[in-house]
Amino acid sequence: MDYTTLTVKRPSATNLNEENLPVTSLYKALHGLADPRRDQGKRYDLAVVLCLLVLAKLAGQTNLSGATQWIRHRGTVLAQRFGLTRQEMPCQTTYCNILAGIDAQQLDQLLSAFFQRWEAQSRCREEPSRLLTPQAQANHRHLAIVRR
Repeated sequence: MDYTTLTVKRPSATNLNEENLPVTSLYKALHGLADPRRDQGKRYDLAVVLCLLVLAKLAGQTNLSGATQWIRHRGTVLAQRFGLTRQEMPCQTTYCNILAGIDAQQLDQLLSAFFQRWEAQSRCREEPSRLLTPQAQANHRHLAIVRR
């Protein structure tokens, strides 16, 4: 099995606020997805549930029951990493209901845009643009544009 280590460099400029930074976290990107559930009885944030499913898929789980088992076996570590107060993970029905309720096209667009940005940032790294002046290069960010 091949392993990959990704390194994300933080911008060093002190005058940048959080709104201007590109989204480097899948968790943050998934917060842009509309949650179709009612507020009553929500135990888990939509972004957390979807991140757990993406992690299970990246770990090689091919179906929902396998993903549920994979997440449950790593529940304590995942709860610590996501800052969850509950140690138990969602059941398979929760995942099924959430996946049935979300807009699949919106999720697909959000994930593809995130991973395209991620790849573009890792490919370009801190490569300076030939079109910018040295002053503008200090505030320059690489962006991936999807054309359809």
